[in-house]
Amino acid sequence: RSLEERLRISCGMDPSVLATQARTAIEEGKHDQALSSLGQLIRLDQRLTTSLAWMAISKYRDNIVVQPYFHFLLRLSPSDADVLRIYANYLTDVRKDHDQAEVFYKRAVEAEPGNAIVLRNYAVFLTTVRKDYDRVEEFYRRAVEAEPRDTITLLSYATFLTTVRKDHDQAEDLYERAIEAEPGNAFALRSYASFLTNFRKDHDRAEEFYRRALEVGPKDAFVLGSYADFLTDVRRSHDRAEEFYRQAIEVDPEDAFVLGNYADFLVNVRNDRDRAEEFYRRAVEADPGDAFVLGNYADFLTNVRNDRDRAEEFYRHAVEAAPRNAFVLGNYADFHSEFSKDHGRTEEFYKRAVETDPKNSVVLGNYAIFLADKLKDHDRADELFRRAVKADPGNAMALGNYAVFLRNVRKDHDRAEEFYGRAVEADPGNAFVLGSYADFLTYIRKDYDHAEKLYRRAIDADPGDARMLGGYATFLTDVRKEHDRAEELFLRSIELDSDEADHRVNYSKMLFALGRSDEASEQMHLAWEKSQRDIDRLELCFYAYAHRAEPPPDQPLPRMKALLHAGTRSPGWRLAANVERAVADGHPEPEFLAALAAVVADEKPIESLDAFAVWRDTAAYSG
Repeated sequence: RSLEERLRISCGMDPSVLATQARTAIEEGKHDQALSSLGQLIRLDQRLTTSLAWMAISKYRDNIVVQPYFHFLLRLSPSDADVLRIYANYLTDVRKDHDQAEVFYKRAVEAEPGNAIVLRNYAVFLTTVRKDYDRVEEFYRRAVEAEPRDTITLLSYATFLTTVRKDHDQAEDLYERAIEAEPGNAFALRSYASFLTNFRKDHDRAEEFYRRALEVGPKDAFVLGSYADFLTDVRRSHDRAEEFYRQAIEVDPEDAFVLGNYADFLVNVRNDRDRAEEFYRRAVEADPGDAFVLGNYADFLTNVRNDRDRAEEFYRHAVEAAPRNAFVLGNYADFHSEFSKDHGRTEEFYKRAVETDPKNSVVLGNYAIFLADKLKDHDRADELFRRAVKADPGNAMALGNYAVFLRNVRKDHDRAEEFYGRAVEADPGNAFVLGSYADFLTYIRKDYDHAEKLYRRAIDADPGDARMLGGYATFLTDVRKEHDRAEELFLRSIELDSDEADHRVNYSKMLFALGRSDEASEQMHLAWEKSQRDIDRLELCFYAYAHRAEPPPDQPLPRMKALLHAGTRSPGWRLAANVERAVADGHPEPEFLAALAAVVADEKPIESLDAFAVWRDTAAYSG
């Protein structure tokens, strides 16, 4: 050994020289040289070899180049639970080699059965990759038994119980235990505040815990951003919310979570689309692999910029970043459902999302809507709606969407009202549910007083929801005949969302009925340019035909014939005022027009129109 040492030193191969060579090569990214030096150093100084391998892993941890460095660590410490655990994490997140990752998680558990971090990480793997929830719970329990006051384990287990098991009572107990174990942990306080907001609807206590989190973490960007979200979504205190968003960004200008949420705020609350896009781009630059940021930017490009090509590019990036994330897969499927005629590809992504998370009520519900609206497979849709409600009985959107299906497709109005009631009970402040229920009461039950109360509650819940303002405006003009108030709300809804065709469609309806044809035609033309939905195009064609307006749309009656034969309807839609105005203005086919309005409103079958020559002689539009 003495001879060998002297010989190596004489050749310039002493441990300090080899370590320097390896360190320099690692810093410069010359991994072949670094690995060669480490291969010689491992026989001379195992401590230095270990230190340098960890250095390389830390520097390049999200890169496949670190795998050989792990092999050095495993040669030196084949039974070190932490080495095995970190390598398993790497195999999961970077190599996507889930089978091999599980082998190393199991080896880590065998090496140290009482290591709470190992047990917790394996539980997370089983949750996100294997979806083996019974085993997940087993390993969380073992982790808590091993370290009853480990805050991260308690919070991770609480999140699992909340989102997967829907066991809110046990989850709350764990949140409280985490805070008791570490009262000064801002993340724990913020997590409990989020739980109280989203699942207990106890907003006053939630704000108390947000404030406590800010007291202990006044420079924590995540806490500042989360409180800003709370002020936006719950308190509607938008000026204070923006103040906290700015503080969070000042603390950490590279926090993709905060940048992305501020972008959402700017587009949804401030309607400042240019600044919103600036912050979406900053969020993507800060973390190009954050699937949620990529997906939200794709939503913005779709719904606001109407740039579908770029939107699809970002949806694809999001799916590549998180190929087993049901939320991301479901959003991409929603995009295809809305804009693609390739229903097979759309269904492929819905199926992948459901396979990834079979109890995700949002994905199940949206898949059901696709089956009902696009494939007209009402039985499968009904099954998926029921699965969505069963998966999360307290999900107001799942309940509300099923109510809409029962109303419009099954015509089962009693059950529809039951589910509307359950949805409102689940989330009394959900503007979509309140507005949809108000529509049901207006057009199906004719219970106008109750409907108006719900419209007002919907607008109070979200004063910036353009769709709710437009719905209430339509109610005011059709039912209350309060056209001035209705016009005020129509203009507000258009100002808030100028790219949404629906508001202009309904505004043009009112203007035509009032005899303000020039203004009505202007709104109709703008609506036609922006319309994407068949129901909007059907209504616009009716107004164009009834009031003999100049195109667009051109050939309104042939277009209507094609849309009606394809099954498009506006159930319960009030067209009497437009028919009355059109007849008073001398429409040449008054009886046919009244019959056509009844078919559009789904009050009479399409066959009833065959009695009119004008209908029989009109060829369906095929352009």
